Amino acid sequence: MFRSSVFASILLRNNVALNSANISYDATSHALTVFGDGSVDKDDVIIYRGVAETITIKDQVDVIGDEAFKGFSKLTTVSISAPIKSFNISAFQNCVNLAKVDFPSALTTIHDKCFQNCQKLAIETLPATITEIGEYVFAGCSQIAKFTLPSSIKALPNGVFKNCANLESITLHEELTSIGDFCFDGCLKLVISEVPNSVTSLGKSAFSNCPKITIFTFPSEVTVVPERIFSNGATLATVTFNTKIVSIGDYAFENCVALNLETVPETVTTIGTGAFYGCSFETFNLPDSVKEIPAKLFMNCAKLTYASYSSTLTTIGDSAFEGCVLLDISVLPESITKIGYRAFYNCQPIKITFWPLDSIPDYAFFNCTNLQKLIHQQTIKSIGAYAFYNCQNFDPNTIIEEGLVSVGDFAFSTLKNFVLTTLPSTVTTIGCGTFKGCESIVEFAFPANVLVVSSQVFMDCAKLQKVTFSDKTYEVGSEAFKNC
Repeated sequence: MFRSSVFASILLRNNVALNSANISYDATSHALTVFGDGSVDKDDVIIYRGVAETITIKDQVDVIGDEAFKGFSKLTTVSISAPIKSFNISAFQNCVNLAKVDFPSALTTIHDKCFQNCQKLAIETLPATITEIGEYVFAGCSQIAKFTLPSSIKALPNGVFKNCANLESITLHEELTSIGDFCFDGCLKLVISEVPNSVTSLGKSAFSNCPKITIFTFPSEVTVVPERIFSNGATLATVTFNTKIVSIGDYAFENCVALNLETVPETVTTIGTGAFYGCSFETFNLPDSVKEIPAKLFMNCAKLTYASYSSTLTTIGDSAFEGCVLLDISVLPESITKIGYRAFYNCQPIKITFWPLDSIPDYAFFNCTNLQKLIHQQTIKSIGAYAFYNCQNFDPNTIIEEGLVSVGDFAFSTLKNFVLTTLPSTVTTIGCGTFKGCESIVEFAFPANVLVVSSQVFMDCAKLQKVTFSDKTYEVGSEAFKNC
């Protein structure tokens, strides 16, 4: 609040009150003048919200307080001759018609969201006296077309230019050290190919939803590619990594449909979930340094036909290759100990050779219509639900090795050429609908330790003529043999 001791309140036309000692308002010109000393705060001026069109700040006012002029929807111009040092949090936020602001020579700090959603503000730089700007300062300022960052500002915090839809170019200096989260997210026209090598940290989603960026070179000292940094970068075609990068974050290049990338540096040891989700490259070579393929890494990479990986790979995560409709993988490394849920869902491998896995998870090869051959060792204890559902070309004479204990619901459903006559003696559980729609099965003998014949297990098996039950079987589920 102002430090003046007297506030004489009077009433103007339009029922607008003013404090004559520090505020004057001309109801004809809609001009608000702030003078005196100290700070101007929200409570001092809130009655002028929605009416003031111009603001003049003079004398010894040194701070514009939090939300002081927030939501002044008719405000177009702010003239400042006072030695203001700080624009506080949200000082001019949502001033949707604000087009011109005088930045005083004493100004050093602009706090968070100060000019957020000032849709007509088209500033191109800031005074060199300013050393710090806050988060989301210019977010949503859709008229900013170009901007030069003064060398006095060493860090770009989170969301500074988020959703600046008309920002086309940004000039950064060689003393900049960091670019924060969401800094340029949603800058639909931004073209930038590199940032200074002085930058050592890039934030998550820093350039997400920037469809005009076509090429980018990572600074030489950056070691982490953050999550979603180029998510939805529709025209990003070329990325150059440095040799110090050790990790690539979750969904870093999600839906970068033009990206031409065949590998990442050998220095990379960790790649995050969905890092290349929805990309369109045709081949990819994972370096030997990467021991795990994370969940959704190549999910919906519809043009991917070939992927190579280390001979010491241990894990293929959930949905890692889901939707890679052209992908053919024949042999998985002997080192693999885990395959995730829906790992190859809707892919088109011809033959799969498994090494010492203990389970095939749910939906692992769902709708892999070209899959013909399954080769595995006696280490597999379970086959999950829908694991081979609709694998129409599955070898009718496939042998399931001893050691298997359970087969999940609909695991082999709709395999029309499948002629399996039994399962290993080690099997104790056969799920609901496991062989539903397997039209070529003529006879089947339940293993001795299967006590329950599950519902729909042979439903729609039109050629089934003979079934041998275990002496221990005590229950047959509903519709187990319907339409047989």
